[in-house]
Amino acid sequence: MKCYCKFTNYEKLAWCTFGCPSRERTIDNLRVAAQIETDAEKSEKLLKLIDKIQRSLPFGSDYQHDFYTCSHELEQLMIQNVLDYQAATGDLENGSPWKNYAMAQLVNSFCTADRCRTLGRLDVLSKIIVKPEAGSILLSVMLTINGILKDEPEKYENYLNRCHEAVRRGELRKKKGYEKFQRYVWEMPCVMPEWEDENDKDNDHKKAGEDAVLFVF
Repeated sequence: MKCYCKFTNYEKLAWCTFGCPSRERTIDNLRVAAQIETDAEKSEKLLKLIDKIQRSLPFGSDYQHDFYTCSHELEQLMIQNVLDYQAATGDLENGSPWKNYAMAQLVNSFCTADRCRTLGRLDVLSKIIVKPEAGSILLSVMLTINGILKDEPEKYENYLNRCHEAVRRGELRKKKGYEKFQRYVWEMPCVMPEWEDENDKDNDHKKAGEDAVLFVF
């Protein structure tokens, strides 16, 4: 069994989002991410990941081998997720069906009630994200928040609340099973509407895939 298999799915995703072939830079990036993460539980997970990397992957060649192996594994899962989406919906144009939910997750993890402070935190985040897909998601969030004027605090607060609600409902779907969660992620619009009742049936949803949706925030 390869060393990277000792890590949880969340740790693998965090590793590939903030990590790189340099073990030292990866640890530095994860430390910064843990500092600006607003969720104490997720921050603790990032600190535990640092400890695992330091204890389990002490040598450069071992670290690089497992980093590249894990990155390849997650890339294949992302491709499979897109194929599952296309097979279930017939939509062959969307190459990132999880993007809107991932944006909400990023806001939920790193944004605060202070818009200016949030933009500063996101700027720091942009310097430590290595995974291109995560960088694209971050850019979309930054453009959205930059588009909200300083004199519109209610609009910004509403945006934060809708992102928090999106993640909360996603977690509820996840508890009901992967299929329900996956379909919820696929169908979530970028501009979040008023949310439907939590107990909706979603009876018309087709089964599509078994692997976790690939984002870390």
